[in-house]
This record gives sequence, C-alpha cells and structure tokens, in this order.
Amino acid sequence: MAKILRAAQKSGLTTSLDTAWDLKGRWMKALKPCLPFLDYFMPSEREVKMLLGYSNPVRAAKAFLGMGAKCVIIKQEEKGSFLKRRDGLEIQVPAFKAKVMDTTGAGDAFCAGFIKGLSVGWNPIRCLRLGNAAGACAVGALGATTGVKSFRQAVSLLNQ
Repeated sequence: MAKILRAAQKSGLTTSLDTAWDLKGRWMKALKPCLPFLDYFMPSEREVKMLLGYSNPVRAAKAFLGMGAKCVIIKQEEKGSFLKRRDGLEIQVPAFKAKVMDTTGAGDAFCAGFIKGLSVGWNPIRCLRLGNAAGACAVGALGATTGVKSFRQAVSLLNQ
C-alpha cells in the first residue's frame, strides 16, 4: 500500500486513507509505512483507540502527524469531526442533528463527503461540514448507502 501511495503522490495526486477494522490486530504494522504518503488520514475515534491505545483527538492527531501524515481527520460520530494539519490548523466541527436508524456506512459517507468537498475546492471547514452532513444522511436509513441520495441532499443539510 505504501508503494502505491508514494507513486500516487509522485504523480501529483492527492492521497487519502480511511482505515478498516483490523480483525487480526495488525493495526500499526500495516498502517505506519503508509502515513508519510498520506495527504489525508481519516480514522474514527474507535480506530484511533485501537491504533494508539488512546482516543484524545488532539494527542492522536499530533501522533499521526509525527508519523508523516500531512492532515489527520478524526471521525467522532455524534460529536462531529476533528481536523489537524501539519501547519497547525486545528478545527472541530459539530455533527448535524439526525434521527439515527443505522450507523453502518456513516464513516464512509463522511469520507466521501469530505473528499467531494476537496474535489470542488472547498476550504477545510466546509469539507468537514459536508462530511458531517453526508454522515448524518447515512444514519437516517437502514443500510450502508440507503440514506445517502445525492450531493445535493448533503448540501441542502449544510444550508439549514
């Protein structure tokens, strides 16, 4: 994975990684070589706890930045999201209120929303808000993708 990420960055691409739950417990062994080649690293608080042994977002973000990631975004479920960059920018954005039916896919929806915001040139706060909005849409229905209908749906939540 690190070789692929390095090649992508050398080609001028922006890289991001959302962790997946590691049932075999190889968390850092698999991840650490990738961090220097990540523009955006997006674990959840629970994943941070498994990776580092603690979940404090500021402390965790500093640790991952120290391992080479350029920007760390921690998904915090009903608390929203937290971003910290190497240049010192630190942002906490609250979650949108949502009726929760199923949390499956909410983190993936967040990542998709955040990356979509990047792709259209939005600033970090707006990207975080779009990620939170996409996550809020996802939890409103049963299943990983049923609640997320469109970019327009998530943007309408931003404007409420």
